[in-house]
Amino acid sequence: MFGAELFTQTAAAAAGTMVGLMTTDAWQAARQRMARFLRREDVERLDRARAELDAAPPARQEIMLREQRQEWDTTLRGLLARNPDLSGLLAEFVQEFSGLARPVFIQVQQAPAPLEPVRAPGALTVAPPLGRLDRRVRGREPLLDTLKQLVGKPTSGVRVLHGMGGSGKTTVALEIAAYAAALNVDVWWVTAKNPATLSAGMREVVAALGTPADLIDRAWSGRSSATDLLWRRLCDTGSPWLLVVDNADEPEHLAPYGRLAEGRGWIRPAAELPGLVLITSRDSSPRTWGPWATLHSVDALEEDDATEVLWDLAGERAGSREDARLLTRRLGGLPLALRIAGSHLAAASAFPAWPGTTTVRTYADYRVALDERFAELLDERPPGRQGSNYSVPVTGTWELSLDLLERRGIVQARPLMRLLCCLGEAPVPLLGLLRPDRLAESSVLPGVTPQELYTALTSLADFGLVELHTPRGGDDHTRTLLMHPLVRDAGRLQRDLAEHMREYAAVVADLVVCASAELSEDDPSDWPRWRLLLPHCDAPLALIGDPYEAEDDLVSKALRAAAAGARHLIRRGWLDRAEEVLGACEPVVLACGPRDPDALEVRSAAAHLLQLRGRLAAAETLVRSVLEDHPGPVRRRFR
Repeated sequence: MFGAELFTQTAAAAAGTMVGLMTTDAWQAARQRMARFLRREDVERLDRARAELDAAPPARQEIMLREQRQEWDTTLRGLLARNPDLSGLLAEFVQEFSGLARPVFIQVQQAPAPLEPVRAPGALTVAPPLGRLDRRVRGREPLLDTLKQLVGKPTSGVRVLHGMGGSGKTTVALEIAAYAAALNVDVWWVTAKNPATLSAGMREVVAALGTPADLIDRAWSGRSSATDLLWRRLCDTGSPWLLVVDNADEPEHLAPYGRLAEGRGWIRPAAELPGLVLITSRDSSPRTWGPWATLHSVDALEEDDATEVLWDLAGERAGSREDARLLTRRLGGLPLALRIAGSHLAAASAFPAWPGTTTVRTYADYRVALDERFAELLDERPPGRQGSNYSVPVTGTWELSLDLLERRGIVQARPLMRLLCCLGEAPVPLLGLLRPDRLAESSVLPGVTPQELYTALTSLADFGLVELHTPRGGDDHTRTLLMHPLVRDAGRLQRDLAEHMREYAAVVADLVVCASAELSEDDPSDWPRWRLLLPHCDAPLALIGDPYEAEDDLVSKALRAAAAGARHLIRRGWLDRAEEVLGACEPVVLACGPRDPDALEVRSAAAHLLQLRGRLAAAETLVRSVLEDHPGPVRRRFR
């Protein structure tokens, strides 16, 4: 009985996600995932259904969506009955794309804007993170010379830096960005890890080009082409520019309505323009990028250059150059691994050796420790897959660094690192979110003092596990902590985090609720702090797991944090991102029941969003249901 119920829930969730994606920018990427668990005839039927949906009048589209959901629910149940192993693929599909699908409980009652792109709330910046260039870039001289000659030239075109994760693609792009900035060339840095951040970044680029706000709003609401607008503005710009698109590991995000090679997406042939498009990606297939893009391989460093990277960091105190060379060979010349290993050894060799300790202090000790703990490197996933399997030595390096910090008495470093991995994939506001008083009352960092928290943070930064960033001219509230996405992903896979996920989720929810409670939705002076907090408001929702099994306090705080973020997003006019946050609340709201006060708050915010969207009938229906379920006066009044 349990298995049948689980299959039913899995099929229903997958069917809802499939149908919810039909009118979003994520469709092309999602279709490729669907082909893994659907039969060929099912994929063809799916394409026909979407084509019919596009051709249907607005009044008919909502009915068709409901019919499609029922139809695919039945289809998926049949597939699961024949092959139960598909449940894992369906679960992965839902987890990956449910946040991009349109929320089920926010019904489309009036004509929707066609194919509205998913985007982030404008909390992203397109300024290049030049602060990461803290040391000389070694082993890339020929490639750097080639790219520098293209900056500001009218025939520069599109260049793709490709290679395995951790090979230094982003570092090469940063060096070119710094060179261009020194020449007074306009530089924009856009992250393409997912469609939302890509769309948000390109919107910022269009705005930076001086585009009128009404044209931007028209394009990003689906009434005209956002990609066409971007390239019209780039073509009209006479001054030199550099557009960097980082982490384009799934190139289909760059062409949401077709093949990237056709040149009709976010990236297009740029020859004869006064600009250079520089892309970093793991995909090295010429078929992906088309004949108008030039590909440059960024491989692991040669042994001599890799040895110099280690030597720059750790020097002679960690051993001889020959020992450094052997460790370089063991790490495969991967720049990311070299940097972290060098940072570890630099810190360890600078600390006195105590009798009876087994601290890894030299290149030779480090190499032996890796051999003892790991048998072989893990293979990476194929290009274009979201996430990665990172090589074991790199993962072991991060854990070795945490081991060393514990032996130095900084026992807060590991649980703090795990906590940071649970936050959103965005800069973490240090003063606004990481509150020593709240952390001290938690089960994760009980009794931690402000000085201990400061020591743990700076120690993690010394080992290269995090970056502490203070923008020029900013105040204390703009200071942030940055974590490399590879470090974050690896940390979330650690067993000690998985075994205590509920405790970490409770702390994240408490921190976000406390931070949002101090900010006003309407006071412009609080908006810079809101911009930093917003990417973390829905982070607790992703940590809950089964909402029917979660503790009431965790569910309550997670909904409050998400509702606070959604209300501010609505106030600022970032309606797409608000809809994403409210959509992520749906499974938790359903588990809470109709009269739960926090669930009612989310439903009230959803009604307000519908009102602003112009979907008045749906807004009225939802408001009436909230009034019927609310035990007392509603918390929010709508005009």
